[in-house]
Amino acid sequence: MSISEWNRLLESGAEVPVDLWDEWLWRCDPLAPLTPDFNRCHLLGMLVARRQARMGCADVRLGNAFVHGAVSVGVFTLRQLRDACEDLQMHWDRHSLDFDAVLTALDALLARMGTFLWEERDHDDHASIDAEAPRRVGKAALRRFMAIFLVLYRHMHLAERVSWVDGTMINPDVQSYHLQAALEVFNEHAMHVDLPPAARIVYRQDFSGMYHCVTQVVYFHFPSYVRRHQLSLEEIRLGTSRWQCLSSSLELYPDIPVTYEDEAIRAVSWQWMLLSGGKVYLLGPNNLVVDGHCLWAVRSETQSRRTWS
Repeated sequence: MSISEWNRLLESGAEVPVDLWDEWLWRCDPLAPLTPDFNRCHLLGMLVARRQARMGCADVRLGNAFVHGAVSVGVFTLRQLRDACEDLQMHWDRHSLDFDAVLTALDALLARMGTFLWEERDHDDHASIDAEAPRRVGKAALRRFMAIFLVLYRHMHLAERVSWVDGTMINPDVQSYHLQAALEVFNEHAMHVDLPPAARIVYRQDFSGMYHCVTQVVYFHFPSYVRRHQLSLEEIRLGTSRWQCLSSSLELYPDIPVTYEDEAIRAVSWQWMLLSGGKVYLLGPNNLVVDGHCLWAVRSETQSRRTWS
């Protein structure tokens, strides 16, 4: 379905197919160029937000763990909405421990965003409004909101779908020269891990044309950032710190690439997905998502699945 067809369904009051969610989360490129103010991912996110508003998902209180948690999200001002979204983003490692609570929060905040898209009103957040139409949310703020929601929902969707691998493996094929060869990639992975969710995509949108590498984003958020130290060879062979082993895995198994949380899904059979905070998932055919105690055991799933097929 095209965006215009989905929009017609929504505005007519008809039920919008749930395929809209997968289209938004996984089938478009979040980093696609703007044409002229938004890309397809932004537009789909705004459709989903308006759908959520129609469903009344905002009439909840988030509780003491969240900013403005004692107030119903359904009466949030634009500034309160921005505060709550930034709280989720910057403290995701804590909030995401309670899956049900954080999913309720995300649904409610997205619905409140949808309410602002359905109707114009006076807003209390001058940094987030359209200077030419002050009763509307500004285009830059909409891009920022949609990027944050997209990445946080990706985190949740992967956690919900995952198949867990219990076993562990020691990989004696990893040698010290693999670690040395992969050091630059390790440093890049570490910076992605240390950033808040969606920080890179928001930076790229806010400073369009100026992005060169993730280092810029890291020092923008953490001016005193100190690079991490790589684990020892013995620890890498154990594979229990999955993101720490990922760069070495690329030296041994270059056929499985890495996709970051804010990128389009690649048209390959298998790929790693690295999320901020250090989660690593192996994505496979038929929407398969694999995680486990040990990266080498997770990687072995590619061989077993190929055998089964």
